[in-house]
This record gives sequence, C-alpha cells and structure tokens, in this order.
Amino acid sequence: LTMLMLIVLFPTVYAARRVVSTEASVVKHLLSRGYDKSTRPSLVESETTLLNISVNSFSLYQMDQAKEVVEFSAEFLLTWYDPFMAWNRTRFNVTWIKMKEMYVWKPDILVSTSIKTEFLLDADERYVDVRYDGYVRQSYYGVFFNQCKMKVVNCFPYDAQECGVLIGPWSYTSEQVLSFAGDAITEPRDGFKGNSEWEFIYMVPEVVEETDTDVGFNYTSVRWKTMLKRKPEFYVWVLLVPSFIITTVSLFGIFIPTNHMGDREEKTTLGLTTLLSTAVILEIVASTMPKASALPLLGNFILAEIFITAIGVLALTRQWDPPMWIVGICEFPFKKTKFKWIDSRKATKSSMKSTYTDEKKLFEEEDAERERADAWAIIFDRLDIFLLILFQVANVILTLTIT
Repeated sequence: LTMLMLIVLFPTVYAARRVVSTEASVVKHLLSRGYDKSTRPSLVESETTLLNISVNSFSLYQMDQAKEVVEFSAEFLLTWYDPFMAWNRTRFNVTWIKMKEMYVWKPDILVSTSIKTEFLLDADERYVDVRYDGYVRQSYYGVFFNQCKMKVVNCFPYDAQECGVLIGPWSYTSEQVLSFAGDAITEPRDGFKGNSEWEFIYMVPEVVEETDTDVGFNYTSVRWKTMLKRKPEFYVWVLLVPSFIITTVSLFGIFIPTNHMGDREEKTTLGLTTLLSTAVILEIVASTMPKASALPLLGNFILAEIFITAIGVLALTRQWDPPMWIVGICEFPFKKTKFKWIDSRKATKSSMKSTYTDEKKLFEEEDAERERADAWAIIFDRLDIFLLILFQVANVILTLTIT
C-alpha cells in the first residue's frame, strides 16, 4: 500500500517541484544578465516608457466633512514594458512569474492628493507579476487619506461629492514615463462600494499634464474622478423631522389658549425652549460641515425654523393696547349686543371731572368694560388662529421645499 501511494503521488510532487524550480530559474536568469533596477528600462535612451494606470477596487471607509478628507482603500494596477524582463517562453515553458518588487525597476508612483498613505505590506514583502514578453504588472494597494473639497451649499443632505484621486510618477517627466488611464468604472459593481452614509456612483479617469515652469519639464498623471452620493435618510429622520415637529408643537402652544379665559401660560418659556432645541440641532449640522461662507440647505431650513418660532414668540398680541381707530372699526359688529363700546381713556378723564353718585350707573360701566375686554379677547383669539394657520402653512411649505 505504501509503495502504491508513492507511485501515485510522485508525479504530482515532481510536477510541483518542476514548476517552482522553473520560476526560480527564470528569476535567476533575468537577474544574472546584469539587470539594474535603479535605471529606467529602455533599449534606447530617448524611448518613452508607457505606464498604464487602472483601478481594480475601491472601498470607502469614512468621509470627514469638516476637514474635507475622505478615507478609502483602493488597488491601482500599474502596467509597463520592461525589455530586460523578457525570456524565451519555449525554453522555460512558463508565461507568468512573480518577483519581489525590490528586484525590479518601478516608477516612483505617488498619490499626490493624499495627505497620508498606509500600505498593508512592507516594500520587501510585495511582489510584481512579470510576463514572458517583458510586461510588468504591479498592484499598488493601500489606505489613502485623500483631500476632497466639499460642495454642500444649497444641497446638503441631498448632495453628491466628486473627489479627485491624482496618481502618477513623481520625478519622471512625460518624455521618460508617459501615463495613460485604464477603463472607467461607470457604475457600481463588485469591488467598488461606499459605506452606510455614502453610495459609490462611478470612477472616471482623466489624464492630467502639469508643467514645471522653472525647468520646463512636463509631467503626466491620471486623475480618477470619484463620485459619491449621500444617503439622506439619517439626516431627514434625525434632524429634519424633529425640527419640524418641535416647531409645529411650539406654534400650537404659542397661539392656542390654554384656559377658558384665553390666556396663554408660559408662552415665552415654551418659545425659548424651542429655540434652544433647534439651536442644538443647528450646531449638530454646523459641526459636521466644512466652514464655508454659506450654510448648507439643511442648515438654512433649521435657521428658518428658528426665525418662525422667534417671530411667533414676539407676537404678544394680548399685550397690545388697541388704538381708537381699531375700536371704532370693531364697534359695529357688537352694536346689536347688550353692551356698548366705551373708550377707557375717555371714561377715565370723565371720572376725574365728576363723581358718580349713582352706584347702578357705575356697575353698568364696569360690566360694559368687562364685556369690552371679553370682546377684544375674542378678536385676539381669532387673530391667534389666523397667525397659527399662517405660521403652520409657512412651516409646512418650508419642510416640503427641502424634502
């Protein structure tokens, strides 16, 4: 039985050893020809090395909107032609091999829009793929902290942000290394995703050429325009809806009488509490947004809610002393009632000139004054209902506009 197992397994083990030894022999063959990894691989000095930069994956981690920095992991595939890395495929019977990056020339790639880059593997642990005809493919994978200018005015929380990821050689000019872009990612697919707040839309490349005016050198890079769309549900249910409810309840509490006499108790306290609540919500919005010259759309909505509540608090209608022309206008509807409008100011002056002796007449005047006050309260109640409807309509229209 042991001999039978050896006979069965021997061809497999031998084949594995042959593959490993063939790859090692190819690497040894390539490096034994005096390969210099410090110089750009070119048979002719004036020949330009073409560098293809494509993106293989993208995963968004978080977006710091206040600092305007987006954190994501991405894998860029870099492909170029190295004539000194070619071998005879017929002789070695192998098409692709893997070599450590430290043995091969590589363009000094840099993501210039990233303020910080973290690689998961050290440089001496990373490999490149080499094809028999001299094409080299490098996987440039890392976590990038990329600058991204936010545009939130008049659109937050229904905004979409386009962040540019600029990648290319740092020191080689366009005559030495010319960069061009791979295929665009025009729609979400496997390997390209956002997070719980942002949805990945696309990554479209654009070749960018920059000039060093001091020496007249041109440099090429590829800018990957990455579009991310915000999911607004969190801000709608946590900030927008509570602001609308708080303002609505506050307006009802301000303009609806709380007892049979029509007096509104604790009106100012209710209004100030509402203002404090909406101010806290506005602070939450402001703390997550970049410090721009204008408020975002949601910030303008909350600020408008604050103004609506403040105006409602200042509308102290029951503290007004009605002028005479209003009394004259309002006197007509009440002529058919049992009381008659009496100007308190004239009554006061008359009382200073003469003394009432008839107690019955004095009681009648007091009753008329009370009835006048009750009638004025009815007018105020109607005015409050009108203001309530007016403010609530403004509140609803404002909310529907932003949603």
